Amino acid sequence: MQHLVPQIGHIAFEAPVPEGIVIVSTDGSTRFLVEEGAIVYEKLGAGTYHLESGQYIIHNGDFRISHRRTTHVNPQFHDILLIEKDRDKYKFKRNLLIGSLVITAGYRGYLQYESENIYKSYGSEILEGDANHKQIEELDQLKPIMDGISVFTIFPIIYYHGKYLQMKRWLQTG
Repeated sequence: MQHLVPQIGHIAFEAPVPEGIVIVSTDGSTRFLVEEGAIVYEKLGAGTYHLESGQYIIHNGDFRISHRRTTHVNPQFHDILLIEKDRDKYKFKRNLLIGSLVITAGYRGYLQYESENIYKSYGSEILEGDANHKQIEELDQLKPIMDGISVFTIFPIIYYHGKYLQMKRWLQTG
């Protein structure tokens, strides 16, 4: 059954809309360009719409227009260039921390190897044994430091990798 009166509604944005935002109907047949800085767009046909842009990733951009109603929408616009920059920044920081993890773990292994070599070279002389014992103690004091640095880098690696994947997903789905 068709309505005799056109079903028209309005949309109000929470903040001014940036340049290049388009209102698109669900089936994609209708497209309306929103002027830069607009906070309202009037006289849209009733139905379901979403916002699109070639320059922005838009979250919360889906909405439904009802007859004689103003629909309030609070979309979040994320500039694609900034997302790519952030993605690369998170990837760089993650890789830097992974490198430091590998270096500290490698140095920890080296300390263990040197301690074992000194222990194997123990002789029957007391002075030489005392010097070897001091060297082993010095190396053993560095081991917890290397372990702490290694453990300390794991959580930032996980955080930066998660942020990197989030930015990557935004770019793929946007």
